[in-house]
Amino acid sequence: GKYIPLDVLETLCPGIASRIGAELDSLPLVIKRKHGNLPYEVIEDLEKSCRKCQNSISNLNEQVDEILDEYDLDESPIN
Repeated sequence: GKYIPLDVLETLCPGIASRIGAELDSLPLVIKRKHGNLPYEVIEDLEKSCRKCQNSISNLNEQVDEILDEYDLDESPIN
């Protein structure tokens, strides 16, 4: 199996997180434009959910070691 070196993973995570965060940031506006008849509460709930996801993603780099500890790297190769 192949493994991603931790330093490479730590370099990739912020860039990936930034791209996902930007998509999540624009999602409520896109939905609102496409479906203007949705109640305000629905858009507000979507915004809250997106913010929650963005917060989780922003902490991902700090959690890399913890996440990797959950896997037995000898038995879980990254292909």
